[in-house]
Amino acid sequence: MARFRPAECLSSASSGDLSHLSLDGLNVQKLDEPSFSLDNARSALEAQFGQGWAERFRLADKPLASRASGAILQYLHQSHFDALGHINEIRLYSSSEFMVLTRSRSETSS
Repeated sequence: MARFRPAECLSSASSGDLSHLSLDGLNVQKLDEPSFSLDNARSALEAQFGQGWAERFRLADKPLASRASGAILQYLHQSHFDALGHINEIRLYSSSEFMVLTRSRSETSS
């Protein structure tokens, strides 16, 4: 979490204490359990992106990513009054798709 420095974190109401996620300015929003259901996620994603969203966004075999994406859309609809026309895609992030560069010892000792 610290790597991305999010301003908000969405969590289910039953997830308990999230104080261990304490990052400066992090606002934790607790959503009800149905917000994270796969059925509700599919409905929210299809409403936003149309049929075929699961294949287009490579989510067909990723139910947890689908549930998280659906919960985010539902939260945004509730908090931003459906002004989401500019959201037209989902991009999956995987650290395995990127190369991590670190400084060599000689660079850090200078």
